[in-house]
Amino acid sequence: MDDEKKKIIGVDVALEKNQTYSVSETNEGYKRIYPIDGNGKERVWRYNRDTMSRLIAAGKIEYTERGSLIVIKDSVILAPIFSIWDDSKYNAGIGGSGLLTRIMGSANTFPYPKSLFTVYEMISMFIRYKKNAVVLDYFAGSGTSGHAVLELNKTDDGKRSFILCTNNENKIAEEVTHARIKKVVEGYDDTKGIPANLRYFKTSFVQKSDVSDDTRRELIKKSSEMLCVKESTFKKVFDNKKYKIYQNSKQVTGILFDLDSLDEFKKKLDDTDLPASIYVFSLTSDAYNEDFSNLNIKHKLQPIPEGILEVYRKIFA
Repeated sequence: MDDEKKKIIGVDVALEKNQTYSVSETNEGYKRIYPIDGNGKERVWRYNRDTMSRLIAAGKIEYTERGSLIVIKDSVILAPIFSIWDDSKYNAGIGGSGLLTRIMGSANTFPYPKSLFTVYEMISMFIRYKKNAVVLDYFAGSGTSGHAVLELNKTDDGKRSFILCTNNENKIAEEVTHARIKKVVEGYDDTKGIPANLRYFKTSFVQKSDVSDDTRRELIKKSSEMLCVKESTFKKVFDNKKYKIYQNSKQVTGILFDLDSLDEFKKKLDDTDLPASIYVFSLTSDAYNEDFSNLNIKHKLQPIPEGILEVYRKIFA
C-alpha cells in the first residue's frame, strides 16, 4: 500500500493488520475513511452515511473554528453560558422599567419589572432550537416572559407560545400583563408589532351543588376557547348552542355538544375541506368513532378532554 493510498483510507500499515472495519471501496466506488485519534488508533464514526446526509440536508452540521464538525441538536447550546452578564441592557432600570414605560406610557404602574433582555437570554438558552415550544410562567408579573417569547419568534419565524398566569392582584393581569402583550403584538412607540394570537381568560368558582348534566355541558361550552388555543384555530366559522367550528389556514376545530345535530355538524365540517380536530361532548370516554366514519375529510376524533371532565368531577363530588 503506497503512502497516498494510506492517506486516503485513513489507516496505517500497523493498524491494517488488526482492521475491524472494511477498507474496501463502497459499491459506488467511494473510499472508506475512518477517524484516527491522538494516539494513532482507529476509531469509528458516530453517525452512518445516510444519517449524516440527512443532517447535512437539514442544516444540522456546523464546522467549528477548531476545524471539527459538530451536530446541532435541539437540546445543545452552542454558545457558552456565563454566570455574570454585565451589559447595560440587562439592567432592570433600562431594560425593565424604562422599556415598560415606553410600551405603556403613563399607564405603567408596575414596580421593578425584569429586564426583557435578561429573560430573553434565559428562555433562549433552552428553546432556541425548539420553534414550537410552550413557555409557562405561573407567577407572571408585567408579562416580560411573554414579550421575550414573541421577540424570540421574531428572530427565526418561530411558532413558540406562552401561558401567563397571575392572581390579578391590583388588576395587574388586566391593566399591565395583558395590556403590555397587546401593545407588543400591535406595535408601540416607534416599534413595529409582532403578529400573534392573544387570548385572555378569567377563572371562576363553580358551586358544588350544581351536579346536573346540563351544568356540565354549560361548563364544557365555556372551555371552547381553551380548545381553540390548544389547536391554534381562532377564526370562528359556526357558533350555536349545538356545535362550534373554528379554523385557521390549515385545519379546523369542531366541537359538538348535541348529538342530535351530528349530520348537520358533519356537513359543515366537510364543506371546509380542511383536516379537522373534532371534540364530542361525552360523559364517558366514548368518542363516537362509528358516527364519524363516513366523514370525507381527514380528522382526529376525541371526547372533550378527559382532563377537563376530571376537574369537573372533583368539583361536583
